[in-house]
Amino acid sequence: NTVFSVLPTITICPEFNLKAELSYRPTEYFQKRFIPVRNYVVDTWTSTSNTHTYPSSVREETRHSDFYTINAYANFNKAFGLHNVSALAGFNQEWYQYRKTWGEAEDVISNNLPTLGMTNGAQYTGDNFEHWAIRGAFVRANYDYAGRYLLEFSGRYDGTSRFGKNSRFQFFPSFSAGWRMTEEQFMQNLHWSWLNSMKIRASWGQLGNQNIGIYPYQAVMENEGNYTFDNSSLSTGYAQTKYANRNITWETTTVTDIGLEATVFNGLNVTLDWYKKKTKNILRDAQVTGALGLDAPVINNGEMENKGFEINTQYVNNIKGGLFKGLNYNVGFYFDRNRNKVTKFGADEISGHYLRQEGLPY
Repeated sequence: NTVFSVLPTITICPEFNLKAELSYRPTEYFQKRFIPVRNYVVDTWTSTSNTHTYPSSVREETRHSDFYTINAYANFNKAFGLHNVSALAGFNQEWYQYRKTWGEAEDVISNNLPTLGMTNGAQYTGDNFEHWAIRGAFVRANYDYAGRYLLEFSGRYDGTSRFGKNSRFQFFPSFSAGWRMTEEQFMQNLHWSWLNSMKIRASWGQLGNQNIGIYPYQAVMENEGNYTFDNSSLSTGYAQTKYANRNITWETTTVTDIGLEATVFNGLNVTLDWYKKKTKNILRDAQVTGALGLDAPVINNGEMENKGFEINTQYVNNIKGGLFKGLNYNVGFYFDRNRNKVTKFGADEISGHYLRQEGLPY
């Protein structure tokens, strides 16, 4: 694999600059397989057979992919006395294409020259092509007052080729706020020497999921074997094997988080978090009867909830004297509790060894 990239930067003024990231990553793969006729001993070691390697065959396969990425964004940073403002806005695009071509032939004429052209038997060929793309714009704005009150807004407007043109774009916003309490004068007046810093924070945001295959909204024709139309000869047949759903769109997860960060006793870092994640429009295969004759389409259906809390403590320090003077060490403890359940799903679903039912984990 080789990656080609260009990273230009244009500085308009100390507070404002433009940046871009352009990259191209091609991959190339080639495989050749040759299976000669091999006789092996069977039964009572008095006879031989070559049923597993006859006729001899040779196969060549080539795969090639191209992955392009474009990121372009503008940065702004400015301090107005105790007011600090920063902003970022940009554009992102990724697209990928892949092709595979293969050929196979039987009855190789010479083991010393195993090529597709040096065969007398049946020949087979095939190929595969696929591609996908995503495109979006994003923005982020930050404000803080004297490093004490912290605000942030961010948002993405993303589109994907995996959905139809009427439902492929969606906006995902997020907000967060923080308060460094130890920067307040009333906290400093307490003279708590054991408390070095403390911050309370809260956030709310949405994320999108579009990983459901490449062409779920399109009616795709597949090779379904050979058919006869005149009761004497066979023709290659193609047919639709799965229902298409042109209305599918992004699966959306909304995350709410409330946390506290503190440093005490000059080195003990404590982080407490409570969170709730709500996933809606779950992308999954519909539940249909086999009498329909085709595989189930992908649909947006179902809701799931995750709730829990996390406790993370770390003590960071270094040895002051002796043989190991200056050695840094880190001791930590982590604990979390999470509950997952399906809150909306419809009829119960059995998938392999799993049961999906409202009120149970997904």
